[in-house]
Amino acid sequence: MAPRTDAASRPTLTLAVTTFERPEALRAVLDSVLAQSDPPQQVIVADDGSGPSTRAVVAAFAAAAPMPVHHAWQPHEGFRLTRLRNLAIADALGDYLVFVDGDMVLHREFIADHRSLARRGWFTQGVRIALDAAATAATLAAPRRALHAASPGLGGLRRAY
Repeated sequence: MAPRTDAASRPTLTLAVTTFERPEALRAVLDSVLAQSDPPQQVIVADDGSGPSTRAVVAAFAAAAPMPVHHAWQPHEGFRLTRLRNLAIADALGDYLVFVDGDMVLHREFIADHRSLARRGWFTQGVRIALDAAATAATLAAPRRALHAASPGLGGLRRAY
């Protein structure tokens, strides 16, 4: 099946970002959302009970973002990622949902790639590349920096669950 190209067939896309008490990483992820060549129509930050620092990051992002932003929050009562994702699904407006963790900085074409592969009734699963400590620190400091296959500090591919 060829990728969709006409505007009428482009699915609306909601990006859901799960997070818990890593505001500096969440800030980098949300900054990478603003750098997308083809941004999502909605962003949901699905938060597992983080405190005021995370709320401040979400509020600042919502003020700068050109799309609707929703902060879905649940009290932290242990690891409840599935419930958190279900909260995001309940708030999603898009035809197509993309889930990422709050420490996964997105490459510039991330949303465009997902949108081009979107097919009604299907899902896709991606992989992620782990960064070493130095590359992580550099990426958190400058989330829009370009990474490529030969960038220092890139680890092997990891399945994103």
